[in-house]
Amino acid sequence: MINIIYPKDHWILQKMGEELLYRIPNTRGIPHTSSELSSDNSPLNDPAVQLNYYINYPLFRGKTHRLDVALFTHPEPNGLFYKLAQEVDLAICISEKYRKELTDQGSNAVTIIPGIGENFNPKLIVGFVGRFSSYGERKGDNILSAVSEIEFVDLRLTNGQVHEKDLPDFYNQLDCVLIASKYEGGPMCLLEGLAMGKPIVCPPDIGLAETYIDHILPYENSNFTSLKTVLETLYESKKNRYDAVAENTWKNWAKKHKQVFDALIENNRRQDWLEVFKQPFDEANLIEPVTRGAYANPVINRYAEKHGIKEINLHLGCGGHNLANWINIDNFDYVEGDNSRSGSNYDIKMDIRELDVSDNTVDCILLVHVIEHFVRWQTIDMLKHYYQKLKSGGFLYIEMPDLDGCISWCQKGKKAPHIDTPIGPLNMGFTQLYGNQWDRLDYETHRYVWTKNEIGNVLKDIGFQILQLNNEARYHHKDRDMFVTAQKPNPFISSEL
Repeated sequence: MINIIYPKDHWILQKMGEELLYRIPNTRGIPHTSSELSSDNSPLNDPAVQLNYYINYPLFRGKTHRLDVALFTHPEPNGLFYKLAQEVDLAICISEKYRKELTDQGSNAVTIIPGIGENFNPKLIVGFVGRFSSYGERKGDNILSAVSEIEFVDLRLTNGQVHEKDLPDFYNQLDCVLIASKYEGGPMCLLEGLAMGKPIVCPPDIGLAETYIDHILPYENSNFTSLKTVLETLYESKKNRYDAVAENTWKNWAKKHKQVFDALIENNRRQDWLEVFKQPFDEANLIEPVTRGAYANPVINRYAEKHGIKEINLHLGCGGHNLANWINIDNFDYVEGDNSRSGSNYDIKMDIRELDVSDNTVDCILLVHVIEHFVRWQTIDMLKHYYQKLKSGGFLYIEMPDLDGCISWCQKGKKAPHIDTPIGPLNMGFTQLYGNQWDRLDYETHRYVWTKNEIGNVLKDIGFQILQLNNEARYHHKDRDMFVTAQKPNPFISSEL
């Protein structure tokens, strides 16, 4: 067992701790404010515990009878940074700069760089400024439709819906302005885009292009292949910066920690393992290289291709329920004694927060009683991630407890349905508030229960259209649970076209 002592203040240190708790088995999270830490039966000296990890170093209050490791971010004027590094068994730094400083002073230190969420990935933000109206063909609607399907492109359209005073803000979001027209007198977006310092991608034989030929990136009129070549060149500089940090994922943050923890625990007598850290620490040997990037062939896409699957429909957090015509995905194998699931029957084992699938290739995503197992900010990150993965016009289906419905069932008391648990019969509205609190499986607990209004607003803020949001649950209990059907809009399906 590994104790992870961390703050619960909704800042980055909390996220660092929770990522480790989520990904490393046999870990226990202890908020730094817990009164247990100062009690006679402190969990820090629990006989089952092999290692205590403090995030951040000021939480370390002195040596225990276990291995003590702490995260060292940066020094403060009080000098604790260097003093405590001498006292812990190992200092984990987030930058090589401070690892070298601590090592030079005789401390045992390694570097593990924090992770980046899967939703941080490079997109070429391409803007189209103009109105389709009845001029869709002249404006190049077929070219724009093809551009919207390019994996690395985030195409943003005004279509006459952005007020003139807001146009500068729109331009500021863009990496380039795309003119897809077959012929034009101007267009105004060429002048406006240049005025905002943005690259203009356009055919050289339209309107003002000849006048400003030295300031445009030309492609052959109406030729998508020619246009894509220009966009790929623009994207490459963003991708190069992305590649510099691509392996710094939260998955790798956890993998590197696990390898360090395992090495310490395996050689748990100081004289045995100290020599390991006197040698240069080669982080490249901690984990297998990560292959990522816009042109990688992701696991889910390979699976679909191998099995002849035309529509990529993902059933996430499937547990023991393997649905026909869906790719069933879960990150956990069945543990004997888990009363919350019937087994583990997945097609692909994968962290559903970081789907290894190309953007804009997924047709449908289904989550049945999954969302409530994540804290609020994790859920929002996941939903943004799913939005990127769905095709335009793709569907997101969610069934989960409705906080209002759960409260209503709680208020019914004994008249509400109950479920037998190892701790006795429980109201099935109450159980949804906290999840499985008896099998000692962290991933079976519930972290956050949403109301319909709240989840609806979050989905709309992300960009989804809400098609259904009610208590007509399909898989569990109507009234208590909600069912959501949301769609990623298709910008080229419009009443104006």
